[in-house]
Amino acid sequence: MMKSSCELKTIPKAAAQLGIKAHALRRAVKLGLIPSYAVFNKRLLVSPVEVLAAIAKSGEAQP
Repeated sequence: MMKSSCELKTIPKAAAQLGIKAHALRRAVKLGLIPSYAVFNKRLLVSPVEVLAAIAKSGEAQP
């Protein structure tokens, strides 16, 4: 079975994979800056690809 590059991960696992702090990722999810998914109302899951996109977007030039 081939793994896709956009599979969902728990916040701690996604943070570890991306080299960022889990509490910072949780805060961004809570603020709505990064989309999250709750499967069967259990743990919040995020897509590392969407996290990277949000980080890139936040680094764009500001007025």
